[in-house]
Amino acid sequence: MTFKYFLRNIWIVLLLLYFGFPIETKAQLKTKLKHYSTEDGLSHDGVLCITRDKEGFMWFGTWDGINRFDGNSFITYKA
Repeated sequence: MTFKYFLRNIWIVLLLLYFGFPIETKAQLKTKLKHYSTEDGLSHDGVLCITRDKEGFMWFGTWDGINRFDGNSFITYKA
């Protein structure tokens, strides 16, 4: 195999690798995060567990009770 054919094969492999992957793997979406604290209504800054119910509410278990978040505000349930 001559050097010319070797270079041609390298270019073919590189092009196949470049165009073979979906565009989604080339450009990752930026994740938008929001940090909540006691200033936002959370009962305690230390969150122990998180779950989401079938109505879409987020529930946060903290050292100071259970907090339900509806997307705008927190409601705290203390034992």
